[in-house]
Amino acid sequence: GDELQVIVTSANLLDRTIDMALVDDRPADVQQRERASREAGRNSGGGGYKGGRGGGRDSGKRRR
Repeated sequence: GDELQVIVTSANLLDRTIDMALVDDRPADVQQRERASREAGRNSGGGGYKGGRGGGRDSGKRRR
């Protein structure tokens, strides 16, 4: 139920799909801090960020 902002990157009326990208409007220092925290957790062999659906760079995109 969280609200978030997305940008529609493409739409296909025949396939009835919409591709979206997540908008990250947080300040740059917050983004850098979170990125460093995730990478530190990844390098230590445990913890870290574990997103659903496989994570990865494009995990914010959904195809519907």
